[in-house]
Amino acid sequence: MKPKKLIAILAALSMVSGLLLSVGCSSGTESSSSGSAPASGSVSATGEASGDADKPYAGTTIHVLLNTHEYYDIADTYIPEFEEATGIDVVMEHVERVSLATKQEMELGAHTGAYDIMLIDPSKATRYYEAGWVEPLGEWIASEDPAITDPDFDINDYISAYTDLLTVDGNLCGLPAVGETTMLFYRKDLFEQAGIDKVPETWDEVEQACIKLKALDVDAIGLRARAGEGLNCYIWPSFLYAYGGSYVDENGYPVLNSPEAVAATQKFADMINNYGPVGGSDMTHAEHITSFQQGNLAMFYDASVFNNNFSDPELSKVTDVWMAAPAPMGSNGQGASAAATHALMLVKDSKNKEAAWQFMQWYTGKDLQRRVALDSKTFGAVVHQSVMDDPEYLEIFGGHNWVESFHKSLERMRPDYRLVSYAEWPYIGDRIGRAIQDTITGIGTAQENMDALNEELTQFFIENGYVKQ
Repeated sequence: MKPKKLIAILAALSMVSGLLLSVGCSSGTESSSSGSAPASGSVSATGEASGDADKPYAGTTIHVLLNTHEYYDIADTYIPEFEEATGIDVVMEHVERVSLATKQEMELGAHTGAYDIMLIDPSKATRYYEAGWVEPLGEWIASEDPAITDPDFDINDYISAYTDLLTVDGNLCGLPAVGETTMLFYRKDLFEQAGIDKVPETWDEVEQACIKLKALDVDAIGLRARAGEGLNCYIWPSFLYAYGGSYVDENGYPVLNSPEAVAATQKFADMINNYGPVGGSDMTHAEHITSFQQGNLAMFYDASVFNNNFSDPELSKVTDVWMAAPAPMGSNGQGASAAATHALMLVKDSKNKEAAWQFMQWYTGKDLQRRVALDSKTFGAVVHQSVMDDPEYLEIFGGHNWVESFHKSLERMRPDYRLVSYAEWPYIGDRIGRAIQDTITGIGTAQENMDALNEELTQFFIENGYVKQ
């Protein structure tokens, strides 16, 4: 079975699932529309109204469907400015991620055209592109018509690691709105108490630090353990590459039961079981964020975006003592960090593409990103290099070694950190995640679990055309 055929089948199944879950999805949805009256002028990607220009899309209503996130919470408050300047009415809908995935595939698979803009992330880009659900952005970006694309719009100002992850067969499938990599958060006060003079640079050094920190009777490290392509399989690849493993060989066959991959999985399980919190074998990042905030966790390896949780004095007890370090590597210099982005995609079946494209430029643009960062003083996960280089941004977010760690970690990112270029990555990642968590909880050994995983994925990869025959 070829990937596109499987996509069609999965889309059909998703439609059925979405219909069954529609009541539950609607209960978790928040919708908003300012309904402002049209006003004169147009809006640029920098958010500046031009007072005397025609408004070619006035009276158009666009529907936007996104996940829930701090960036949207803040950015949405500025939408009335966009509506007033363009005459475009925006109906914004936010749904939590699990329900959102079902809702989006139901809508996209049915080609309803009910939404003009939807969420896209690297794990879905190939799947959506091959299914014909996403409008490639190349021609829109290249347009020289100022009524289509703002002359000040600069795709090269978006951090390239994010746009690269959203590019399929040379086609950019979305504009990034939120970006992250992975890094090590740690408590400098606990390091001092434990006699740790050097910030760990390798996973072996992280383990040595864990041993010293456990002597202080604190939980040494938090790592996502719960199975899922966006849960433990977002953290475990750092171990896979650090210990010399890989997903596939040169012919595309899975090699997840190689000695290196098995050793990486065992080390990941040992770190969680030996140095993590009680019950850590089923924890996600959410529990670890709270534990680190409350001063109960010494180290936390996860997404860079969580710096805001630790800097907010109303939420955090560690505002003055947390620090950041780049993603640890292997002792031989091998390794990798993650990169991920939440992005806006132009829906192929949208009936209002021109108006939707105006909103995408503005909502992900550098001016609004700068305003959100500076006004909130907590949201630093911007996607524009010019904003990260801004002195006012650095004054707020430049402490704790966070910006330096962000850049160094992003340099260590591999595009195959997760196999998001595979249309079926969500299934593949979830299946890998189950093998990892089984190892953590002792349901089989690392070797047994990875052997079973590799056998299953080998057949799956052959059936779906991922190997060289």
